Amino acid sequence: MLTQSKINAGDIDLQNFIREPPPYISIDVETTGLEIDTEILTASIGWSYDEGKTIFSAAFHLDRFDQKTEPSDGIFKKAIQVTLLNPAYTGIIVFHNAAFDLPLLLRRYHQILPTARANPSNYRFNLKDFCKIYDTQALSRALRNNKFISHADPRMERCHSLKYLAREYLAIDHKGFRETIGDGNIRLANLASLLEYNCKDTELTLQLFFHLRGIASSSEWHYFEKTETPFIMGIIGLNWRGLPFNFGRAKTLANKIKFEMFRLENEIYLNVGWSFNLRSQRELAHALFGNAKLTYIYRG
Repeated sequence: MLTQSKINAGDIDLQNFIREPPPYISIDVETTGLEIDTEILTASIGWSYDEGKTIFSAAFHLDRFDQKTEPSDGIFKKAIQVTLLNPAYTGIIVFHNAAFDLPLLLRRYHQILPTARANPSNYRFNLKDFCKIYDTQALSRALRNNKFISHADPRMERCHSLKYLAREYLAIDHKGFRETIGDGNIRLANLASLLEYNCKDTELTLQLFFHLRGIASSSEWHYFEKTETPFIMGIIGLNWRGLPFNFGRAKTLANKIKFEMFRLENEIYLNVGWSFNLRSQRELAHALFGNAKLTYIYRG
């Protein structure tokens, strides 16, 4: 598999990209944090015309608050206008954790959606406004959820992070963000290193997508496409619109749950014969297995 990174956004042949959008695209963003209203510093697009045999990538500097470097926001905006935010685009867009990246892109570029032109500030998230979007993190869960425990495993072992999956499936040692960029204020990091890292992420995301799609059984792929993918898009919609929350009703429900927990605990203590710490495995084991009052029923 060949990859060709172009970290200088001016290198991308935008006219050709717009005239003939690639059938396979990946997008990744690097941000100032992990909050829902964080700022996008750089974005990268990876693409392939031949199902991953050759992968190209380009990174774009988008930081609106950096006065030292001219942002390439216009080029990136045109590229996603004909692909990601174009429901008529017939290819696919791949993210790794779309539920984080896509709402950030929407918040910044929703005004160029076809349905938002009349009143950009009133755009309400609609699934039919988008092309086919896949998520390699969700695909990993669909294939190996019994093996990997979570995306946020601090040791990056047995999880759905891009770093771990690249090592597990592609035999590629991809250094993590902090290992590559370093600690501290991300705006003070070396911009060339950040853009290069961003490119690598999009290249690996596409490589991982083609690999996982190749090893997925028909039933696993059907589950991923018909269950996981709509669920991810639903989460993206909630992240965009927010969810109405009734604090009064939530408080009432919380008190009901707390009361029911007290009732059940007292019932357990009554049946066991003494009170103990239900959250202590040692005390719970003693109550269950060192208690002559309890009768055990073994059903094989």
